[in-house]
Amino acid sequence: MLRFGKGLQAVQMNRVDVSRRTDRILGQTIREAARKWLRAWLAEGVPVETGMAKGTLRPLGRFLRVSVNIRPIRKPYYSHLEETIQDVGAGEAKSEFEIKDDKSDPGSFIYEFQWSTTVLHYMEHEFYNGAAMVGRDALNNPATDAFFAQVDRAIERRLPVSLNLTVVDV
Repeated sequence: MLRFGKGLQAVQMNRVDVSRRTDRILGQTIREAARKWLRAWLAEGVPVETGMAKGTLRPLGRFLRVSVNIRPIRKPYYSHLEETIQDVGAGEAKSEFEIKDDKSDPGSFIYEFQWSTTVLHYMEHEFYNGAAMVGRDALNNPATDAFFAQVDRAIERRLPVSLNLTVVDV
């Protein structure tokens, strides 16, 4: 009788190292996707009259190192609706963002990007007579597609298929 038998040792993997690398890669991915979102939003055309609406994107731009150029075409004025002088600085003050990634919340494996504003130009058509997107249209703009496309590309390119990660919109 002829018999052959040979086995393979189990593949050893340092779980801590793999977790740390995965956390770092996904943290970088959320920031890259936020950059794509911001660039797509800027390309879509944010209204620039006094610079207030576009000014809401400037703090995020500074954080992500994306240039947000603003050239107002109208002098600042006091708005009774906004209860402030409409200018770039007022827009910056009425904007908030948060990015949860490997730097802000290491090891949590939670990755989020949030941006919000209370500038009325983004809320209702009545407050801005221009051609810019407002309300629900602003939420469903091409910037959202650019964000998820970047996440999908980065995960596909940078993480092994064996991890079998899927992107879930929350």
